Amino acid sequence: MSIDADTNKKTTFSELAQLSVDIALSLKRLNVGVGDVVSICCDKRMEFMPTVVGILCTGAAFSAADNSMLDENILYRLNITKPKVLFLSKDAYEKHQATLRKVDYIKHTIVYTDEHIGPMSFKEFLTEHAPIEDFEATPVEGWKDIAIIQFSSGTTGMPKAAIFTHKSFMMVTGTALCDQM
Repeated sequence: MSIDADTNKKTTFSELAQLSVDIALSLKRLNVGVGDVVSICCDKRMEFMPTVVGILCTGAAFSAADNSMLDENILYRLNITKPKVLFLSKDAYEKHQATLRKVDYIKHTIVYTDEHIGPMSFKEFLTEHAPIEDFEATPVEGWKDIAIIQFSSGTTGMPKAAIFTHKSFMMVTGTALCDQM
């Protein structure tokens, strides 16, 4: 069970898994797959982790952008990663919509809301569904295909993009999990 600290809304792990599958299928409908990048710029949200899992299930790479960033910093990251799809919170969309008009590589902008704000609301995006047990993730070449694009802190200049393949990400997270046990 996962509990939203702000709203106290409870979500089961089964519901989060189902949302991950539905997000993956909805991204596939937008032709997202291996070689694509999908970015998320939002505050803390229950949809964040299912979106990340959904992205990885399509074979695409995930890159995060902090919604507190200044316009030039988010533009810097977007220009490096060139996401095909960008998910934003309502606040991040309102803050960065002028900056987003400066890029032409983002094919779909999705705002985490049920109401129509921006090009596409999360409710409008989330059209696909399949039972979890019937879902198969897109096959990837784990040692080659990029899973995560993470940025350094930028202590010696602008932040640098560091990539994790699916295999390296699994090895890092698996090691971290084993260290916790």
